Amino acid sequence: MQDFRPDHDGESKNVVYLSTPITTGPQLLEWLAAAHEESNRTAEVVQEEVVAENLARIGPLRSHVRAQWPDATLIDPTELNVPDWSQWEYHRFWVEIINRFVDLIVFADGWELSTGCTIEYATGLHAAIPMEDARGNSIKPADAARLLLAAADTLEGAGRDSSIALAAAGRAEREAREPLKDSSLASLASDFNVASFLSVGPGGPILRHRHIRGRKVSRSAGIPDSVQLLLSASNAGSVNVRTFKPGSPKGNPFKYGLNRVDDVLRAIQAYSASGYFCIINETISVEDGGVSGVTLGGIAEFAPDDTPRVVETAEAASLPIGVAEQILRTVYSPALALPFGANKRIEFSVHPNRVGHRAEHIIVWEVEPVESVSLDVPIVWPNRFSRLLGDKTYGLMIADTLGFPVPATTAVLRRVAPFRFGRSTGTGEWWMRTAPARQTPGHFTTTSGWSDPFALLMKEDSEADVAGVLAQEGVDALYSGATLPLSNSSDHVVEGVAGAGDGFMLGESPTVKLPADVDRRVRDLLRDLEAALGSAARIEWADDGELAWVLQLHRVQKRSRPGVFSDGAADVWISFDPSQGLDALKGLIAQARDAGAGIEVTKPIGLTSHVGDLLRRAGVPGRLADDALAGPA
Repeated sequence: MQDFRPDHDGESKNVVYLSTPITTGPQLLEWLAAAHEESNRTAEVVQEEVVAENLARIGPLRSHVRAQWPDATLIDPTELNVPDWSQWEYHRFWVEIINRFVDLIVFADGWELSTGCTIEYATGLHAAIPMEDARGNSIKPADAARLLLAAADTLEGAGRDSSIALAAAGRAEREAREPLKDSSLASLASDFNVASFLSVGPGGPILRHRHIRGRKVSRSAGIPDSVQLLLSASNAGSVNVRTFKPGSPKGNPFKYGLNRVDDVLRAIQAYSASGYFCIINETISVEDGGVSGVTLGGIAEFAPDDTPRVVETAEAASLPIGVAEQILRTVYSPALALPFGANKRIEFSVHPNRVGHRAEHIIVWEVEPVESVSLDVPIVWPNRFSRLLGDKTYGLMIADTLGFPVPATTAVLRRVAPFRFGRSTGTGEWWMRTAPARQTPGHFTTTSGWSDPFALLMKEDSEADVAGVLAQEGVDALYSGATLPLSNSSDHVVEGVAGAGDGFMLGESPTVKLPADVDRRVRDLLRDLEAALGSAARIEWADDGELAWVLQLHRVQKRSRPGVFSDGAADVWISFDPSQGLDALKGLIAQARDAGAGIEVTKPIGLTSHVGDLLRRAGVPGRLADDALAGPA
C-alpha cells in the first residue's frame, strides 16, 4: 500500500483496479452445465478449472490496461493468494482497498455474472468511482442495471443465488433515476466552472468526488489531505460543509466558513455517522463586489451582495444576454462568458477574483432543464447593480454597450477595480464627474480638467452616497444640452447652449435656438436609444458638429410595454403577492386553471424567478400589475 500514498503536496499516481471473475462468472456457469453431463467431475475439480480459465483469459486485458494507463498503479486481484482466506475475506479486503485507494475500475467481460465483480461494482458506485468496461466505455448506472438484471435471470436459471446481482441492480437503477446531489455537481463540473469541492459518503466515511482548483487529487490522498488541499485552494481560506441524503437533497444540516482541517473532519465524521453524504466546498463570498443571478430565455438577471435567489425580488438588473455579458466583461474580465442555453435556467455568480475548480470569474451553481422560452425585457434601472456602479456609470455603460457614442470614460469605484468604456473623442481633455449610487441631479460636482478622484470623494461624500468617480474625455462641443420627454407624447423637449453645457445644467445659462442639424441629430439619437431600451429616456448631450454624444443617460420612470411572464388572455385575473411564497402561488395556479383565469403579480420581480417558471409550466397566463411595471424607485 505504500505505493498508493500521496507525496508531500497531496499528488499521487492514479490507481486502477482490474475487476475480473476469478472463482465465478460465465466460466463457472459453463462448467456447471458441463458437470451435469459428466457426473464423475467433482465440484473441486470444476472450481480449479474455472479459476484456471479465468486467470488465462485476464492476460490480454491486463496488458491493455497497462498500455492505456502507463503511469498509473495497477491493482490486479488475481495476483493475491492467501491460502487460509475464504471468498468473503477476499471480498472484504478488496472492498476496503477500493474505498481507500482506487480512482478507476476496469471490468472484464462477463463481470455481471461474478459475485466478486458485482460487489466491486456496488462499491465503486457508492464511492462514485469512474468505471469502464474492457473496451474503455463508461459503465453508466442504467446500463449496469440492465446487465445485472439479465445476469440475475441467468443465475436463477442455473440454480445460483441472484440476490447480490439484484441488490446491485437496484442501487444502479436508483442512481440512474435520481443521481445523488454530489454526482450531479460533479457532472456540472465537467461542463462549467463550479466552486472547488470534494464529497464524502457515509460508511467510513468514504471519499467520493474531488474537483479542486489546480489539483488532480487521487483518492489515495485520503479525506484529511484532500480537505487540506481544498482549504489551500480557497481564496477565503475556509470551506462550507453541506449535507444531503438520497431523496432529501435540501433542508439538511450544514456548517459555514470552517477554516481548520480538524473542524472540517469532525463535522464530516459526525454527519457521516448519522447517514449523511457531505459536500465540502470552498467558501465564496457574495459580498466581494461581484454579482449573482440567473440566465433564462435570452436574458440575464443579477445583483451584487446576494445569491442567485435575488431574482425572486425586484432588486436585480434585467438585461438581454448580450448586453449583460458585455457590461460584465467590461467590469470584471474581458474573457468572461455568461453561461446560457435555449432550454436551460442557469444560476451563476461573477467574481472580481478567479474562483472555482477551473479558476475563472464565473461560477455556475445550478443548471435546470426547462421548456424553450424567449423572454423580452426592457432595460430598466435603478437596481442593485446600478447602485454598485453608480447610476451615472450604469446609464453610460448601457448606452455604450448598445453602440451609441459615449466619450471614453475611466471609472474609479469603491467596490470594484477601475475599468474603461466608451470611445475616444480625440480631445485628450478630461471632465471629472462623481457617480452617486442613486440619481441625484445637481447635487455633486462636475469639473473640467483632471483632479484627484480620492480628494473629490472625501470632499463630496461624507455619507458614502457616491459609488465612485468618472474621468470622462471631453467633447469639442459646438452645442450641449439636455432633453426631457413630454407627457402623453412620444416627443421630447430638446434644449441647449453653445459650447459646454455645465452652466446650462446648473441654470446659469439661458437656452438658445439650436441649429436644425443639431436638433435632428439629438432627436435621432433619442429615438434610437428609446427603441433599444424599450422605455422612455432623457439624456445630457454634446454635439461636435458631426456626432451627438451621450454624456448622461437616465431612464424615465415608465415602461413602454408590460412585463409578461406567460402568454395568454384571460377575462379574470387573480392577484398574487410574491411575498406570500411559491406554495401560495401553486394553489392560485390550480384555482386559475379551473376558472380559466390569469395570475397578476402585484409587486415587481424578475422574469427569471420561479414565479415565471411555475406559470409557464402550468400554461397559465401571467403578467405584472400596472403598479408593478415602473420597477423599484
